[in-house]
Amino acid sequence: MYVKTPRSFSGVATANISGSPIALLHEINDVNTEASKMEASEPASKGGMDHVTWSYYALSVLWMLIWLPECNAGNHTEYKHPDVEAERNHARIIGVCVGVGLAMMFLVMLCISYNYYKHKTVPIVEETVVEAELPKKKVFASNDRVMQIHTVQKKEENITQDTHRVGVSTQERKTIINTIFGDQGIASADDTLQFARADSELKDLCANYPQFLKYYEQSFKPRVQEFVNAPNRRLGTKQMWTNNNAESMNRVMKVAVNWKPQHAPDLVDKLFDMVDFQFINLRSALHHSGDYMLVNSYKQYTIADAIWKTKSDEEKQQLFNNFLQDNKKRKHENIITSSDGLYSVVNKAKSIARKPMQRKRPRTERAEKRH
Repeated sequence: MYVKTPRSFSGVATANISGSPIALLHEINDVNTEASKMEASEPASKGGMDHVTWSYYALSVLWMLIWLPECNAGNHTEYKHPDVEAERNHARIIGVCVGVGLAMMFLVMLCISYNYYKHKTVPIVEETVVEAELPKKKVFASNDRVMQIHTVQKKEENITQDTHRVGVSTQERKTIINTIFGDQGIASADDTLQFARADSELKDLCANYPQFLKYYEQSFKPRVQEFVNAPNRRLGTKQMWTNNNAESMNRVMKVAVNWKPQHAPDLVDKLFDMVDFQFINLRSALHHSGDYMLVNSYKQYTIADAIWKTKSDEEKQQLFNNFLQDNKKRKHENIITSSDGLYSVVNKAKSIARKPMQRKRPRTERAEKRH
């Protein structure tokens, strides 16, 4: 699971998310609470800037009331007494002082605003990917196929990258890959003895690479035991670990468009190709190929792969159409299963007991009008 965590200019707010889904929600709530605290811890200069702003507005109104009327009065040409002119000069001097004060106040506001926005922590949202290790066994305990998130192909790529990073030679890398993913390897072990034998062989091969051996012991080995070997031994099949859950559809779309905006016709063509590929992969289940398997109720549509290859394109499409159009309601017989779940029998007993010589009256006879 992936969540978005808030980030500020001072660094990334990370979250260590683990446990059940309810615990996950609590963890996300704690992260949001920390982000709110970061947003609330703003400099105290914001309040000072508000006071300066109101003072600036008040002085501006005072200057307009004093200075502008005097400027308009000076435009008249009639004679004024010297005493009256002196009083007006005093008012003009006061207006000039107020104007200078306003200019200084404006500069102070600029300085405070600059310092405020410079030191302010602005919480923004960044798509910081934090992988939440949910307990898959508890969440998906009833579905073994959903449990198999990691595919053999993906794990093989990871092993190849890890061995290349620690400096394993090409020949040794091939031997390690074959020991893990070969027919007699760890991932294909039929029983615990074969698994232990392959495990011991791999440890001998990786004795000179402790870093890779640590990754194998802590990460890879437990996952293979839980999600591959255990289901195979319990269900008696090796076709359980499919790659239909390997990547999310979102990433598949991003890879298809190469992380770039697309024109509408090109985007429609790419989406059509993706859906068409899904149908091709679904059709492969009819002849035991691809990533999907038919459920028991549709096993009658299964065809051998050798026979499938002899069919023409029209015949293959007709078989697939018959499979898609099958929405008939099948008769489900009454099955009685023992309490331990080991035995099942068909219940052939009648649902309603009848007495000897008892008959069911016709509906018309029951609904006949009385005279």
